[in-house]
Amino acid sequence: MKVASPAAFAIMTAGQSCRIDLYQLTLAGGLASFYFTSHQEAVTYNGNLYNTGLVITRGACKQKVGIAVQSMDLTMSPQTDNSTGVPLVAGLPFLAAAQAKVFDSAHVLFSKGFFNSFDDRSPGFIPWVQARIDTVKVDRLSAKFTLMDDTIILNNAGPPNIIQPGCGHTLFDAGCTLNAANFVKSGTVISGSNNTGALTTLTQPEDYFTLGRLTFTSGANATTPSTTYYIRQYKHAFGTLIPIRPFPNVPQAGDTFIILPGCPHTRAACINTDEAIGPAFNNGPHFDGEPFVPAPETLYDGGVPTGGNANGNGLGTSVGSPFSSGLGPKNTYKA
Repeated sequence: MKVASPAAFAIMTAGQSCRIDLYQLTLAGGLASFYFTSHQEAVTYNGNLYNTGLVITRGACKQKVGIAVQSMDLTMSPQTDNSTGVPLVAGLPFLAAAQAKVFDSAHVLFSKGFFNSFDDRSPGFIPWVQARIDTVKVDRLSAKFTLMDDTIILNNAGPPNIIQPGCGHTLFDAGCTLNAANFVKSGTVISGSNNTGALTTLTQPEDYFTLGRLTFTSGANATTPSTTYYIRQYKHAFGTLIPIRPFPNVPQAGDTFIILPGCPHTRAACINTDEAIGPAFNNGPHFDGEPFVPAPETLYDGGVPTGGNANGNGLGTSVGSPFSSGLGPKNTYKA
């Protein structure tokens, strides 16, 4: 609900005003919030400092009664001549953060302030649009966001949590609870490497680092815009790391790196405590999968469909159902 103070309402109805826009970006999961303003100087509101450094332009926002999904376009461009420099988000320059998908599904709170003068901000600000980032397009100069209000989640065809054998958490996220710092390993590149595979001093078992993240700490690949690379496969032989995308520079012998393991999202991997097998996550209480839900074909009486055979061919009835006990109609279905 949008509420304007009496002073702000009076200024709005007068037809002339000085206006300041504020943008609060909260990353998915509430991990962190960042504050920006389109005003020429930083603005403090509700204890938060809204920084300059971005040229912000937005499209029209239509507001109407009902639950129709409303949208707004928002373009943010780093202001390179700003005295405070290019804003950093999650340790990355703004456009690099957008390119790295840091803003995917982030929430945006857009507020307006209407004042008689920029020096008197006592009328306060009015929350105008609360939405989530739906799409992000990044070019050399700007990041273009499409915002959709929160009613878009009503378009989801299924529940947020789906029954599935694999874990629904992302490794090291809030649901997983594991601390990435406890699983960091270090290594060194050895000779014989190329862009599609780095031979290293790592000795962990097969697939230990498959789906993990590698960050170079020295060498040519440590000076590229992105120093972190995702690993498609790890082979125990020669400690081989095969990246999802080729390294921009051939790793040279002596290049150092740090690396995090990956997770196949299985219960066995989550409860593992043996480093000789894989990462010792020992995190069974936070496993978010349902590996013991029976497959549909196991629901037949005795595991053998009625009128069929032990191979599961034919018709069957559900175990424990009124159909199986003879209390209901003899409905059958294809196995």
